[in-house]
Order: sequence, then structure tokens, then C-alpha cells
Amino acid sequence: MLRSTFVSFAEEDRYFVDLLVEILRFHGVNVWCSNSSLTAGDQWRAAIHKAMNTADSLTVVVSQKASNSPWIKREVAVFLAMKPQAPVLPMLLDHTPMSAIDSDLERFQAVNFGMSMLSGFRALLKALGSDFLPNDAIVVADRRTGEDRRKGCDRRWSPISQRVRSGFWKAYQAESGAGKFDPVDSLGGKMSGLTRAVGPEAQKYAYLDVSGKRVPWSEALDNASASVYDAFRDMERPRIIYIVDALAEYMCRNYQLTMNERRQRERRTTSVLQPEAGNSRKV
Repeated sequence: MLRSTFVSFAEEDRYFVDLLVEILRFHGVNVWCSNSSLTAGDQWRAAIHKAMNTADSLTVVVSQKASNSPWIKREVAVFLAMKPQAPVLPMLLDHTPMSAIDSDLERFQAVNFGMSMLSGFRALLKALGSDFLPNDAIVVADRRTGEDRRKGCDRRWSPISQRVRSGFWKAYQAESGAGKFDPVDSLGGKMSGLTRAVGPEAQKYAYLDVSGKRVPWSEALDNASASVYDAFRDMERPRIIYIVDALAEYMCRNYQLTMNERRQRERRTTSVLQPEAGNSRKV
């Protein structure tokens, strides 16, 4: 595993970088980051050069803001010149091409955080030779059915999985008014409120375990809540969106979800009764 990395980023992407640094350090990676590693009195040019010289790798946060930063372009160019054989880890936050920062970045495998932060961090830690949050409660075994395996289906990206993720977040946000990247100071108290908030959304689905046995929605949600709590409890001030995302992912990876028959009937009835545009009758 790479033991140290130099993080190059735009100041506007600090909301992501702060979390990135905490997660890397949590997993034992020594991180040099200008907003946390420079101390008063440091000669910053010399400090940056020294940090690059001692780092095993370079982590570049690629975004539209980063592409407009001459400092990031310089840091990347200097590191590649100093250590042409060292690993470089581009972190993609949006659709900005890596070549907008440095054409040499395209030689390296990027980690995409645009689709899912959770999947992005798992891919990053895998590239570093580790597991993301190495805890059986959150890094669960893939329990896809034989049919899923033959089709190469990934439940994380299925329509129902996306619906669960979106539904959980909207339900929690509607009750709490929280922002996606709000930090969590007291995870124990937050988990009980989160579970209560997403309960009505969880009830919309039926849950089958790996043996095909139906599991009550409340039991499935309690299992997911306990799992996610165990995974995040030692992390300092995690962002709420990652906790909600992990809760939904646990449900989708550990159970086969289908929409409840009652819910399906309600949707069909609503569709049938809804008048078509332009066909309403005046009385």
C-alpha cells in the first residue's frame, strides 16, 4: 500500500478535499495537503517541494475549478518531472477532462466520484492497496443471485437502487432540512433520527434475503442502521450524505428489493384515473 500522498486541489473544492484527507488518514495514509499541513512560519514553496519529494504518490482533484488554477498545473508538472515513475491518482469530480490540467494525467487510471462518492472512495482505497472502511458491516459480500451474475448486473446502479438512494435522501432532507455535506457531530443521535425519517420510504419496498425469505422492512432498516453506525462511528464528523448513501447501499446489496404490491396498485390506479392533457370535460 502507498503510505503517503501529496494532494493537489483548487480551494473551491475544499468541501471534498477535507473529507478526502480525513478518509485517507483514517486508513493510515500520510497526507500532505496545503490547507492542513502548512504551519505558521513555513516557507510554502520549500515546504511544497519537500512534501513532493517525500510523497509516494500524487493525488490530483480534477474539476472545472482546478482546470483554471495555474498552481495545480504547476504542482502536477513539477511532481511528474521529479518522480516520473511514481503513481498519480486523478480524482474526477465532474466532467472536466484531465488534459485540461496536464495531458500527461491521461496516462493514469482515474477515480470517478461524479456518480457515487461511496463507490469513488472504495475504488480509491483499492488503488492504494486497502479496503474502504474495513468492516464487515459495511463492506458486505456481493450477494447477487445466479441470474444477476450471468447478466453481469450491478444492483448499485439499477433503477430501483437509484430510486432508494434518492428517496432516502429526500425523506431525510424534508424532515431535517440538512444539506448534503453537513458534518455529523453525534452519530448515535443522528442514526435514530435518520432511521425514523427514511422509514416511510423503506416501507414502499418488499425485502428478500439471500435465501429468498421475506424480511420485514423494519428489520432490514434496523440491520442497515446498525451496520452503517459501526462503519462510521470512529470517523470524525462524516458528511451526512455519505451516511444516507451507505444506508441505501446496504439495503440494496443485502436484500432483493421489489416495490410492494399495494404501492404498485396505487401507482397503476393513479395512472388510470389521471386525465390526459386536453381531454378534461367541462360540466
